[in-house]
Amino acid sequence: MECGRGGGHLDSKPKGHGKLTVNTHILGLTALLLAPLAAFHTADKQPTKPGLALKLESERDITSLTIPGGPGHAATVAQTTSGVILAAWWSGMMVDFFDHDDQDCIGFAEAILEAAARHAGRKRPGVLPVRRLFDLRGIEMSQMNRRKFIKAASAAGAFTIVPRYVLGGAGDTPPSEKLNIAGIGIGGMGRSNLQNLKGENVVALCDVDYDYASKTFDEFPKAERYRDYRVMLNKQKDIDAVVIATPDHTHAVIAMAAINAGKHVYCQKPLTRDICESRRLAEAARKAGVTTVMGIQGHSMEGIRLICEWIWDGAIGQVRQVDAWCSLSYYPWGHAYWSTSCAERPKETPPVPETLDWDLWIGPAPYRPYHRCYHPGVWRAWWDFGCGMMGDRGAHTLDPVYKALKLGAPTSVEATSLAGDGETHPLAAIVTYQFPARGDLPPVKLTWYEGLQAPRPEELEDGRVMGNPEGGAIFIGDKGKLMCGVYGESPRLIPEASMKAYKLPEKTIPRVTVSHEQDWANACKAGRQPSASFDYSGPLTEMVLLGNIAKKIRTKLDWDGPNMKVTNIAEANQYICREYRQGWTL
Repeated sequence: MECGRGGGHLDSKPKGHGKLTVNTHILGLTALLLAPLAAFHTADKQPTKPGLALKLESERDITSLTIPGGPGHAATVAQTTSGVILAAWWSGMMVDFFDHDDQDCIGFAEAILEAAARHAGRKRPGVLPVRRLFDLRGIEMSQMNRRKFIKAASAAGAFTIVPRYVLGGAGDTPPSEKLNIAGIGIGGMGRSNLQNLKGENVVALCDVDYDYASKTFDEFPKAERYRDYRVMLNKQKDIDAVVIATPDHTHAVIAMAAINAGKHVYCQKPLTRDICESRRLAEAARKAGVTTVMGIQGHSMEGIRLICEWIWDGAIGQVRQVDAWCSLSYYPWGHAYWSTSCAERPKETPPVPETLDWDLWIGPAPYRPYHRCYHPGVWRAWWDFGCGMMGDRGAHTLDPVYKALKLGAPTSVEATSLAGDGETHPLAAIVTYQFPARGDLPPVKLTWYEGLQAPRPEELEDGRVMGNPEGGAIFIGDKGKLMCGVYGESPRLIPEASMKAYKLPEKTIPRVTVSHEQDWANACKAGRQPSASFDYSGPLTEMVLLGNIAKKIRTKLDWDGPNMKVTNIAEANQYICREYRQGWTL
């Protein structure tokens, strides 16, 4: 196989190349490569012209494909498992084969792509997995050879082209391995999420309060700025994925808009304010095929994996009871940065700060005048805006319980609480869930203590901290007990003598070696789902939010999970799917 050069607009001819030929076969992969690239363009650019065709002359497993782009230009490289590089440069046009074992050919292919990148005003192009470029309706690309690839693609009839990526300079992560990310709600936790994604391209920032978001704006000065996520999604077409860290009551509408726009989604916990929203988001994400995750960072840590492995190994026998707790409370009002200073809705109506769009902040919730008792950062205690400690900490602490015991939906839940009759969440509560048997696993009673500590187990040594100072969980088995912290961290069998005597099982669950956010970004690029995708975190959130409804009703609720319905107390069903303010829909 020889290197070749067609009539492309290369800035200069690479040195050391032999005979140059043109491959003009309008065969094989014409529809696969040229057709989608002919329509490839940015929002303010015209589509590129189609070039010559590309043909594979033997069975090759296609492993990667590059599509950088620019004003009227595009180029591509397909690399095969046999080591053949297939390069195409259009606007000229040129399509050729390059032998991976021939260093001259490799250099020539790189020169072609660099020339294309210069026309595009970028440094260098990069590589994306094929499965990220083409929608082959579930075909497993790792088993896809040329013949199957062409056949499956022809049956699909259309392709989905992801936004272009370009390589950074020496030592940088290739942008073929970078996402273009938009942050929505960036003044609080969103800022931390984006800091854990600095290896990606943060291209857009959206917040209803520019003053509250100012530090994040300063950290990412090149990112475009918006107040309204709808304007951003409609205008900026290079966004691949979004990070949502707004108040709970706006999670669902923003996440759904992003999913409908084909964006991958990282959404802070709890996934939604209402149960029905979680169900609909999980269904929409599954249908759209986007990569999703909820911001429960403990799910990517070592602790939850150890808990699962130990319990599945039978370390404490059959688990029929779990006590979990969050010792934090909003009372005394205003005692912490996250605690509102108002026990009731304030009567005064101060002016809205000039930097804040209050109507957008209210979003789908019932309208009320602005007050510092809601924003910034103190909205969690209000039923209209937040999910209280149950949504804030329960989503974390109940995660390893839900995962390790393979819980699913409960059959009933009941609660008793202190205060919480008005517009704010209770100061303290005890919520009890009953879960049915699951295969060989026995029924489970799960008790959540909020603003309180769970009963101290007698096996725990005197002076030893239970969980961590803010909460934790204790798994009670018929052969022992296991204790962990708020995020599933630091799991130990208790007493410590049991831990020392236990022979640790083999680590069988894949470990996450990067941050929770980066694992999601990696999953987006690999075309997979992280372990806390909406298919998992949606049902987890439904379970958590059902506890909030129980705190409202304060009696036992019989739950029909598949139909999202309380079967014995009709009054409770009004909280499963609350009505949106006029002008807002899911």
